[in-house]
Amino acid sequence: MTGFARGDELRALIDRLDAAGEDVAALRRGLDEVLSTALPGQPVHGDAHPGNVLRTSAGPRWTDFEAACVAPREYDLAGLLWMTSAAPERPPVAPDVIAGYGAHDPEVLELMLPAYGLFNATWTVELVRRLPSARGLEVREHRVGWWRRRYE
Repeated sequence: MTGFARGDELRALIDRLDAAGEDVAALRRGLDEVLSTALPGQPVHGDAHPGNVLRTSAGPRWTDFEAACVAPREYDLAGLLWMTSAAPERPPVAPDVIAGYGAHDPEVLELMLPAYGLFNATWTVELVRRLPSARGLEVREHRVGWWRRRYE
């Protein structure tokens, strides 16, 4: 996807996970889907949610920039939507934040949900592979399950 600088990173990670014996067929199909749309991009935080905002005396400041990338600005909003769908037990934060975000393209936001979800699900598989835990396995199944259900 033009404007989405994660394609090469995710393809390499999915290849490594496949070689390690992980079931990544749905994620590979998701990558093809995400890369099939060309959109303009700009630098974005990449993991913009309330947990990555530090309250300071000078006002709020973003932290945790390892997911920064080039994508449409709606990619950051898609992360909030993904949080709501990936952790349904948490109170939803997306509607209020999205309303306060200002002008954005709802159609692009819909396209960015799979892009963000792919990044999140793929890295969850890798992290759980490296550091397995009961909760991690549950989260991995939920996030990858979103992709499997999408292609049923």
